[in-house]
Amino acid sequence: MSLVVVLGCKKEQVAVQREVPPAPVGVMTVTPTTRPIVYSEIGQTAASRKVEIRARIKGYIAKRHFEEGKRAEEGDVLYEIDPREFQVALQQAEAQLLRSQANLDLADRDIGRLTPLVEQQSISPKELDDALTRQKVGRGDVAASQADVEQANLRLSYTKITTPVSGIIGLTLKQEGSFVDDLNNSLLTTALQTDPMYVNFAVPERSMLRYTDDVRSGRVVIPSDNGWRVLVELADGSTYEIPGTLDMVGFEVNPATGTAQFRASIPNPDGKLIDGQFVKVRLLGATRPGAIVVPQKAVQMGEQGPFVYVVTPENTAEIRPVKTGNWIPPEWFVEDGLKPGDTLIVDGIQKLQPGAKVAPHPYIATTQPATRAAATAPPPR
Repeated sequence: MSLVVVLGCKKEQVAVQREVPPAPVGVMTVTPTTRPIVYSEIGQTAASRKVEIRARIKGYIAKRHFEEGKRAEEGDVLYEIDPREFQVALQQAEAQLLRSQANLDLADRDIGRLTPLVEQQSISPKELDDALTRQKVGRGDVAASQADVEQANLRLSYTKITTPVSGIIGLTLKQEGSFVDDLNNSLLTTALQTDPMYVNFAVPERSMLRYTDDVRSGRVVIPSDNGWRVLVELADGSTYEIPGTLDMVGFEVNPATGTAQFRASIPNPDGKLIDGQFVKVRLLGATRPGAIVVPQKAVQMGEQGPFVYVVTPENTAEIRPVKTGNWIPPEWFVEDGLKPGDTLIVDGIQKLQPGAKVAPHPYIATTQPATRAAATAPPPR
């Protein structure tokens, strides 16, 4: 008989609950501030004046005096039309004026000769009346002849076709030897005045309504006397160095596009801006008083929308839903959900849970806030 002794050792399991230390987080106090606002739209450059150069008489082009795509100054001669026919017409008109003046001089002498004879009753008064009539006709003929001379001079001047503006002259549509007239065959080239340069841009009706509401409510303060500064950003991302002004504001909405047209005027002395470029227009001068802005990384996105963490008086993390406005790298405008004095968690939120204990310390920003808002709204009227 064997005796089996089973020794059972009951091990007692002891759960040791460790207290989780508070999570260190960087925080900032929510404080309203005044920030500049820059409204941004896509625009297109356009010459401030675009003039069609046309012939005003019929004739053959004798000379062309400009290089296509080069600058010409106001009054420079671009084309010459063969002037010989018009020189002859001027000579004929001047000759007719001499004849008319001679007839008038003869009528004047006749009146001077006949007047005393009538007073002496040596001749019939009818002869003097006839002389006075010839004098009036002569004066009319002289006036008509002078007008013909002026007309001939004017038509002769049209043989030299000048540019009415200083700017870039486009491609020529007629070469030397081509026949032109003053009707459908009159267009020769185009002159573009590019200093200043216009920038046209459209603003959606919805943005205009939002802008108007912001101004009326005091959320946005606009510059006085329409004193907007306009900057142009080129296609390569560089900013054109000379600021401009707002030249025209939208006064009606196009029902086909739902937008209103605006225009800026930009100095362009060196011709860096050319007609037809697509640019980004930025309007500076508005400010947002009492704005609440927070670092971008403090705003999280959840199923219900954006939210942030704030620190409660018990030093716990609390979720706070927010309504964001414009994004100004590296910050967000917060329209609703935060109030002055709230302690916002910026750093250390990756593993936070609602209600978790936190150990706050001041948040130190590593970048400076931007000074422009990527907003789309029109300037004031």
